[in-house]
Amino acid sequence: NGCAQSISSRLKTIEDPSFCSVYLQPALHTQTAFLKDVVVTYWPNANTISPNELTNEIWREIGALLAMLHSIPCSQSNSTSTCSVETLLSEVNQKLELCFGKLTSESDNFLHLVTVAEAWRCIIFADDFSQRIIDIVMGNKTWAHGDFHLGQIVRVCQDDQESLRLIDIDTLSPSAPELDLARPAALFAAGILPGDVWTSFLDSYWQNRFQLTLDESKFWSSADLLVQVLTVKLAIIAINRAIDAGLCLEPTELQIVETCRSIGMKYKN
Repeated sequence: NGCAQSISSRLKTIEDPSFCSVYLQPALHTQTAFLKDVVVTYWPNANTISPNELTNEIWREIGALLAMLHSIPCSQSNSTSTCSVETLLSEVNQKLELCFGKLTSESDNFLHLVTVAEAWRCIIFADDFSQRIIDIVMGNKTWAHGDFHLGQIVRVCQDDQESLRLIDIDTLSPSAPELDLARPAALFAAGILPGDVWTSFLDSYWQNRFQLTLDESKFWSSADLLVQVLTVKLAIIAINRAIDAGLCLEPTELQIVETCRSIGMKYKN
């Protein structure tokens, strides 16, 4: 079973001592024949971070945690399959098609989706899009979470000391580190993540990023494209949620749609 092999490979990866202070470790995992090679895992209790806890200090801890992951030595030929950039582009196309299939032109959310789709069209049909994607895919790789957001971070207590850990190994792979930074950057660009919070997170990330051999300006050139892609994805997810719930977009979700409008205008200008 390919899926079981992939999960088993990732479980083996995070057993390495270098991952123990980054990822929550399973209490037990086993691959059972009677479940058709399904990998059964048991995980210790851990608490997610509540919105009330999101101080600048917590964001600094989150930045340091992500930097630690990106600093773990990574073999470019590691057996864990890469997901990341190619998967992200495919997901956006699929989610966009799914949303259009649910809407009629009379829907309140139709114009929002058209705005997002236009931004996506401008991104993928830009003259340099293919080359920029190739540069990212073929560029520097680190261990990357692949689906980094606040819901993937938990608080653990060991020896009376609290610290943060990542969870969800399904998308862990050697990939572009820009991918993990793209979501918080997209929220900052949309005005949802305050500037001082973004600065705290980013400063901590760079301060704790070991074995740093990349060109920071080139890094952000690559990240900018992924930020745009993530912004479109977040907007589509928001619209899809609103469609399924029969609701209008919330104010923060409207900000993301407006950021998509700005992205489209940027390409047209």
